[in-house]
Amino acid sequence: MPDDAAATPPARHILLVEDEAVVRDVIAEILSDDGMVVSAYPSAESLLRWMPTATERPHAMILDVLLGPGLDGFALAAQVRERWPGLPVIFVSGDLRPLVRLSGRNDLCLMKPFTADVLLHLVHDL
Repeated sequence: MPDDAAATPPARHILLVEDEAVVRDVIAEILSDDGMVVSAYPSAESLLRWMPTATERPHAMILDVLLGPGLDGFALAAQVRERWPGLPVIFVSGDLRPLVRLSGRNDLCLMKPFTADVLLHLVHDL
């Protein structure tokens, strides 16, 4: 009898940082319903407090560009990538202006509002 656990790939672990609770909850639900493990945080600081306890490299990060007071999404991505170089990032924003900073990078951007299908397509393509 085959071992199903060995044949099943591990779930993708996605880090999510979004300061708007409703948006954070919706994104987390979309990803979770698709079988991903989501670690959701309301601020850059809360993610940075969790990082020292992390034992495995996440698959990707989804970061709001404008996270309120403290670090923005770009600065947060740089700090997280010090630990996990090359970690894929999807930057999310309701404003196109901050996303212009992505020019020339390999990172992806997603404009709010977006559909579940678009989000899942980007995450699966990472």
